[in-house]
Amino acid sequence: MPLISSLDLAHRLSNAQPSRENAKLAAEAFKLVQDENAADISIAPGEGEKGRLVDVFREIARHGSKEVSVPALVLATSFLSAAGTEEELKEVPLDVLTRQTLSLAALHPTVDLNDAHKEGLGLSKDIRADVANVVYDASNLSDEMITSITGDFPVFRAPTELDENFASRVLSSSPSSFVSEPLAFRSAVAMMGLDIDSDGPDAGRAMIALSNISADFSKSDEAPSAEEIGIRVASDIATQSRAARLLDSDFEGSLGAEAEIRNAMLMNSDMRAEIEIESKGEYHKLSRGSAMDVRSDIVSGEALDPLFRKLIAASISSAVSYVERTAKLSPDKGKQATDAYVENPGAAAIPGGFDLAAAMSR
Repeated sequence: MPLISSLDLAHRLSNAQPSRENAKLAAEAFKLVQDENAADISIAPGEGEKGRLVDVFREIARHGSKEVSVPALVLATSFLSAAGTEEELKEVPLDVLTRQTLSLAALHPTVDLNDAHKEGLGLSKDIRADVANVVYDASNLSDEMITSITGDFPVFRAPTELDENFASRVLSSSPSSFVSEPLAFRSAVAMMGLDIDSDGPDAGRAMIALSNISADFSKSDEAPSAEEIGIRVASDIATQSRAARLLDSDFEGSLGAEAEIRNAMLMNSDMRAEIEIESKGEYHKLSRGSAMDVRSDIVSGEALDPLFRKLIAASISSAVSYVERTAKLSPDKGKQATDAYVENPGAAAIPGGFDLAAAMSR
């Protein structure tokens, strides 16, 4: 987990007091990337404090942002330099650093970053909270720009009745029923590998997760792999389950970060409301910043313990291999074999899939 969360970074940026040294580092990082682009050569990222700033400028140059001016970018990057140590900034995902730096830069000159920098005192204290909110949500950047940076749509689409029907069909049928539907077929194979108890609490969460998958990809020409779908479904279930634990006043197992979140919820009704939304898997109702964080964790699999990500990938890979082998049989025998697998996942190389309940408790 990063030493600085994306929400922490937004508040650090709004409260930063960039010095002349921070400004110098930002200017040098910009010049380095500018020279790199002019010479059409690849320069290794700088070491030390300047390294992460070079990475951010390189990302901005790669995506060709026209939403902010160069002077504003250099000023905003000096705020980034002042917002954390080299070690801290290296741990924050590059897309988060880039998105928030662009968002801060886009506020200039309405929020005068130059004056804040000249005085050395940072932004006026009466606007810092509002600036942090804008930067966290990146509400002043277009969806297209954020998609360009992250490679993914920034927020969740609301599932429709068709998406819910998709989830119901996937959960109640074997892959052989979806030969002409790539997304449904791969989703069904993924669910074979996950082997979720149809009578357990995760069955309903899986239904929601598959609806979210359909909302994302039903109108796309390309479907993700069964492994990618499986990781997303398991991550979605884990996110819902974790939120439900946080809301359960009788649950006594919260430690570390979860305990801190539960304590914060007692004093912050907005935070509690967002966690309630997460517990229902209704991520499209989240604020933009929270939705981007949740989406990143679900798509990347960061919502799961790394060991369980590997186990899930192995289990689904086994299901894929099984389906591929049975596809070589006659259609009738292939369908019988696949249906039998659904009834008895132990036929795969990893008996019974994996312990999803244990993954949820992490």
